[in-house]
Amino acid sequence: MRMRTDGRPGRGPAATRTPMKPRRLRAAAFAGALALAGCGGGGGGGPTTPPDTDTGTDPMPRPPAEAAAALVSGLYFDYALEGAGAAALEEAGSVRLSCPAGGCAAHDLRDLSGRDGTGTRDGFATVTGTSVSGPPLTEAFSGVSATVSGASFTRYGFWGRYGWAAVESGRGTLSAEAGGRTWSGTFRAAHGWAAGTDPSGTPPAGTGSAVWRGIAEAARTADFERLPGRAELRIADLSRPLVDVDIDLDIDDGGGGGGVALRWTGIEPAGGGFGKGAAGADRIDGRFHGPDHDEAWGTFDTGAYVGAFG
Repeated sequence: MRMRTDGRPGRGPAATRTPMKPRRLRAAAFAGALALAGCGGGGGGGPTTPPDTDTGTDPMPRPPAEAAAALVSGLYFDYALEGAGAAALEEAGSVRLSCPAGGCAAHDLRDLSGRDGTGTRDGFATVTGTSVSGPPLTEAFSGVSATVSGASFTRYGFWGRYGWAAVESGRGTLSAEAGGRTWSGTFRAAHGWAAGTDPSGTPPAGTGSAVWRGIAEAARTADFERLPGRAELRIADLSRPLVDVDIDLDIDDGGGGGGVALRWTGIEPAGGGFGKGAAGADRIDGRFHGPDHDEAWGTFDTGAYVGAFG
C-alpha cells in the first residue's frame, strides 16, 4: 500500500495479536500438524526478477537481507477424519503461528518457486505459486500423533518497493493415531502474512492528511476460497495521527459480483505500527515501511476472512 499525502509523513511496530484456540482440546495435535504445513507449504526456491512496480520494465532492486519480523495471522483450518468402528471427527478452528521461525514469510516473494504466473495489479507486482511436493509433517501432542501429507498450498502474493505479503490456502491428507485407532481424512487451511524492509519505527507526523492505497488478498474461512480486493488507509490529521483502514473484498458469485467491506477506524499508531481488535473477530495489524512512511503492510483476521494488505 503506497502513500499519497499533502503533509509530511513519519513511522512503528505492530501490536500483539490475541491467538484463538481450537474449539476442542483433542484437536490440538491435528492443529499443530496443520500449523507446520501452513508454515512450510508455500514453497521457496530460485530467484526470479519480475518487473519493477514503478516502471513495469526494470528489475526491482533486491532488498537488504534484514527485514522486519513478519506480521502473521492465525492459521484457520478444518478437517474430517474417519476411523474404523468410531464416529467421524470433524472440526474447524484456528491456531496461532510462531513465524517466521516456523518458516512462513521467510522468503522474498520474488524467490517463489513453482509459480503459476506473475503480473501486475493496481501498480503492484503479483505472483501465484503452488507447491505440491512438500514432505510429510508430523507433530505429537498428549500421545496423539498426526501427519500431514499430500498437501498443496497456493500462495497469492504481491509486493511493492519496501514490502511483500500473501495469503496462502491449501488442502491435503491428514492421518492420526489416537485411542488405539488410526484416523484418516482431509483438511483445508489458510493464513495471511506481511513483511518488509526499512520499517519506519515512528508514527506518521506533520501537517495535513495522508492516504495510502493498495490491494488486499484474503481467504474466506467457510470454504477457503481466495478473495482479491483493495485496501485504503487514511490519516485525516497528521498532527494527531489516527489510522482508518478500509478493505473491500471481491466476491464473484456468478450473479453480477458483490463484495465484503471491512472497516477499522480510530487506530492510534504505536511506533511505526498499528493494531486493533481481537483475533477471530475484528483484528488488524499493520506497519509503515520506507524512509518517508511510503508504504503500509499488514494482516487482518475477522474469523470469516483472513488475509493481508499492502
